[in-house]
Amino acid sequence: GHADRGHAALGDPVAGRRLAARVHLWSGLVAGPLLLVLALSGAVLVFRGEIEEALSRPPAVASGGASPRPLDAIVGAARLGHPNGAPRALRVPDRPEHPYRIELFFGPRRLDVAVDPYTLRVAGHHAPERSPLLVVRSLHAAPHSGRPGAFVVGLLGLWLVLASALNWAVFSVLS
Repeated sequence: GHADRGHAALGDPVAGRRLAARVHLWSGLVAGPLLLVLALSGAVLVFRGEIEEALSRPPAVASGGASPRPLDAIVGAARLGHPNGAPRALRVPDRPEHPYRIELFFGPRRLDVAVDPYTLRVAGHHAPERSPLLVVRSLHAAPHSGRPGAFVVGLLGLWLVLASALNWAVFSVLS
C-alpha cells in the first residue's frame, strides 16, 4: 500500500531526483529575486560616479584663454545664492571647459554647486540626497542593514552554496 510506496521512494533514484529538483526549484524561486536585486543594484553602484556625473552635468564653461578667478571668489559665488551653506570642499575639474564644484553643507544635507571659474556664474546645482541612485543604494543596502539583515544575507549565501551543490549532485552525479 501507501507505506510501501514511501519506503520504496527512499531508494528510488528517480524519486530522489524529482525531490531534489523540486527543492532546487522552490529555493531558486525564493532566493532568486533577492539575489537579482543585490546583483543588479550592485552592478549599478559600481558605476555610481559616472552615472551621477551624467545625471548632474552642468553646462560647459568657455575659458576664452582667461585664467580662472581666485578660489575664494569662486566659493563666494557659490555661497551668494546659499549664504547659510558651509563650504567643505572645492573640486577643481580636470578640463578647463568644466565648472568648479563647491560642496556646501546645511547641517547633514549637502548641495553641490557648479560655478564657472571665469565669470563666477553659477552653472547649476545638485543635491545628492535627491539622486535617483539613492533608491538603488537603499535597495542594495537594505538586506545588509543591522544584525538581522546580515544574518539573512549570510543564510542566503549559505543556501546558494548548498543549492549549487545539490544542483551539481542532481544533474551530474545522478545522471
